[in-house]
Parts: sequence; structure tokens; C-alpha cells
Amino acid sequence: MLDMSKNILIASVLKPVDDTRMLEKLAVSIRNLTGFSINVVGFKGKITEHDKISVVPLFNFDRVSFLKRLFAGVRFLIFALNSKPDYLIINTHELVLPAILLKWICNTTIIYDIRENYILNTKHATHYSTLSKILIQSLLKWRNYMAHLFMDYFILAEKIYQKQMNFPPDKTYVLENKCSAPNFISTKTERNPFQIIFTGTLAEHTGIFECIIFFKTIHQIDPRWNLVIAGHCALPEILKKIKINISDNNSITLIGGENHVPHSVISHLIMQSGIGFIHYRNTPIVKNKMPTKLYEYLGYKLQILFYEPNEWIAFAEKYQPILCPSPIDRSNPSNFIQKMIPAIQETYTTDPDLYWETEWEKSGFKNIFDLS
Repeated sequence: MLDMSKNILIASVLKPVDDTRMLEKLAVSIRNLTGFSINVVGFKGKITEHDKISVVPLFNFDRVSFLKRLFAGVRFLIFALNSKPDYLIINTHELVLPAILLKWICNTTIIYDIRENYILNTKHATHYSTLSKILIQSLLKWRNYMAHLFMDYFILAEKIYQKQMNFPPDKTYVLENKCSAPNFISTKTERNPFQIIFTGTLAEHTGIFECIIFFKTIHQIDPRWNLVIAGHCALPEILKKIKINISDNNSITLIGGENHVPHSVISHLIMQSGIGFIHYRNTPIVKNKMPTKLYEYLGYKLQILFYEPNEWIAFAEKYQPILCPSPIDRSNPSNFIQKMIPAIQETYTTDPDLYWETEWEKSGFKNIFDLS
């Protein structure tokens, strides 16, 4: 039964209400631990309730609309003052000041779930002018300063954030965005061995265009292969470029694009596929971070293909022999295809440390909740 005497609010401006980390990981884990009433607030999604957890699609606007994102905090604060949560978990910088005000007015325990280094991201973004970068970074630095002063706790989705942003160790917990343990894992015979999948954020730095180029190369040699792209693209010009690049190949399917893709769909597609493609461009935005898709592909025993050598190969090789084309393979893709096919038939191991449930238990974060 739910303990309605206390309530928790988990909120984001840009993440949909059915965001996996907010809803299926944090909200479900906290509900199972505490029994408290939980509301998840965010961008419009495709559900209204999840396992006795209420979801509130409070926001619906263009992701790159800076002014609307700026004033989203006011709308959120009005909602939060009405609900008077005992605990508030936010994961976007726009909600830092509303969270602090809520703490002062309602004595709410406020927690900042750091999922991105926004200052670093803005510094290396290509879609902002120089002046815009200066203004946005100044605002972000001020919000970070206020967060350091007034937040009760911090959750870090990446270990590297502690080094980059210097959070107080006694108030900080690392909860990496690992794979939720699946109820079952499809066998090799239940998968399409010739299906390559690309999941997650669709952006230049996440390797979507390298994936399309690679696929077209092998498909030209062996037309049995198909590619499924499933993810959200925040920038219209990038999405337009993706659609142009795949328009000449009927063996490429795009799911999502301008819309977020429910994680249940992503999980189903992973278990249908033979190979998961991973590539990130060499940029400070991703350096020393662990891609969520890496945990998911390993957790679902999906054969991984890295487009180029990178810092994650050693980690992945603890669980499976990975695929990564060498310079010789690039000059002779037919040879690499012959390596891909037998690799898909291998059986791989998993480990409890790949899964969110283990991460939740070992983090110590659950100890902050007053269960008395």
C-alpha cells in the first residue's frame, strides 16, 4: 500500500514524463522502498499513469526555445506549491531556483539529479552563436553556484561529473544510468541476425551519420542487412539531414525522430536485433562518460559493434568479444561482414553490475529517505 502521508515529486523540463530514468528507475525504486505517493512531472509523454505512479505532462514546447524553457520554472513552481512535496528531485537546470524557493517555503528536501554537464555541453555546442554561448554559460554557472549552496543532495548519472563540477562528497551519490534488469532476454534464434540497431539521441556527436554510412557500405555488398534507428532528435536541421541520408535506402527504418520513443519500444527492438551500433565522435562532451546504450546492449546480450577504437572497448570485452573494423576491414568491407555473421551467433554473459537494481542498492542514496 502507498504511504500517502508523504509525497515525492520528480521533475524535468525537457525529459518526457515516461523518461526511463525518472519513471522506471528512480520513481519505481523509491516507491518500492518507501511506499510514498509519487508524481512525475515533465514534457508531454504517451502515458498518464505507471504502476500507481502519477505522471503530469506539464510542458509542451520546442526544445530549443530558450525563453519558454526559462519561464517553465514559474509554471512548475505554481504546480509544486500546490502539491507541497516532502522530497523534490529535479534533473534540469531550469528548475534549480524553483526548487530552492520550494525548500524555503515548504521545507522540501531538494535533490539535483545531474544527467548532463550543461556548461560543457553549451561550450562545445555548434547551434549557438558566440554571444548566446556567453550568456547561457553565465546563467548556467550562476545556477550551479546556487545549487551548490542550497541543494540537500546530488545524484550523478556519470562518475566524471564529480571531477568536472566538484560536488560536496558528503551530499553526493553516484547512480549511473545502467540497464533495468529485463524480465527475460531473447535468445539468438529469436533475433534477426541481419538487423543492426542504433538507439538513443540522434545527433552528430552520437554517431548517427557514421552508422548510416557504415550500413550503406555493407548493405551494398549484402542486401540481407537492415538498419533500425530508434531515438529522438532535438534539432530540426539534423533530423532533416538524417531523413535525406536514409531516403534512398528502403532497408533503413527511422522510429521516433521528432518524437521521443518509449523505452518499452527500444527494449523490444534491441531484443529483435542482431547487432547494436555504438559510435561517439571524439569530443569533450562524451569523454569519460558511459553511454546508457552500452549498458543496455550488454544487459540484453546484444552483439556490439564499435565503429572505431574507443575508451569503452575494454569494459565491453569483459562480457563479449566486440566487433570493431580495422583499417584493413574498412578497405575490404566484405571481409568484415564475414566476421560479423559468426559473432552474432555467440552466447554472451551478463553481470549484476550492468543493471540499475544493483546500482540502486550499492549507491546508498536510498538511505536519505525518512521511513519513520
